Amino acid sequence: MNALPAGLSPFATDMGRLLKPFAGVAAVATLIGSVGGLATAALLEQINSALHGSAAISVSAIAGLAVLAVFAVGGHTVAGVLNSVTGQRVVAALRKDVSLRIMGAPIAAVERMKSHRLQAILNEDIDTISDFTSEFAGHASAFAVTAGCAIYLFKLSPVLFLVSALALVVGIWINFAAARAWSRNFEKARTGEDELQKHYRSVVEGAKELRLNRMRRAQVHGVRLSGAADLIARLKARALGLFWAAEGTNSAIFFLVVVWILAARPSLGIDAQVVSGFVIVLLFVKGPIEELAAL
Repeated sequence: MNALPAGLSPFATDMGRLLKPFAGVAAVATLIGSVGGLATAALLEQINSALHGSAAISVSAIAGLAVLAVFAVGGHTVAGVLNSVTGQRVVAALRKDVSLRIMGAPIAAVERMKSHRLQAILNEDIDTISDFTSEFAGHASAFAVTAGCAIYLFKLSPVLFLVSALALVVGIWINFAAARAWSRNFEKARTGEDELQKHYRSVVEGAKELRLNRMRRAQVHGVRLSGAADLIARLKARALGLFWAAEGTNSAIFFLVVVWILAARPSLGIDAQVVSGFVIVLLFVKGPIEELAAL
């Protein structure tokens, strides 16, 4: 706790210490979410079998569907509540820890960091961690759903599964390439926001001087502040444009696979029941896959 960089930058090394008191609850919540995800995949399998069954659905089958539905919905809900509470406790501990390190750091180090950067760490960076901890149970559940559905899809048709997996790999590659580009733009925008905060401070601290000096006011507002604001807008618009372009491309690839499956069914000699179940599960698992791809 003698130097600010050692206290503020390596969040990863300190997260283990902060997470340790809550690790048991987080593990239980993640396990419950995973069970709920697997139950969801099993529920889809049973629904598909019931839809194409020749006989009327039995009472035992209805009871089995009800049990799976309880596990699927209950697991997701319980895991979400437990992980949200645990996540907020971790974030509270992190905020206290970072504040304590700032107060114990050398004055020169604090001054080098500047107040706007420290505020960004205390607010934006920690809020980002807060968002992740709140959504972690959902990510674990999405992974379990995806894994369970993948097993079921492979069991239905290995050929269709391989084609779908290949399309998924292409989509992930597109998303990864776009993410690298939009991350660079967001990083430049973050630097621009630091500059913008400096200009804001100049406006606030020099309000009287700027009111009296028209040329100085035009320089600060018309060139520096406006230029920084426009640059941030361009960078973020470019980053978001790349994000939505990648999102649209992935959706197009996904639905092209569905169309190909429907069109190729006769030539592949695959039973209509298999194709129906495959498409239903594929459409369902699109949401969990997109959630995981966004990490």
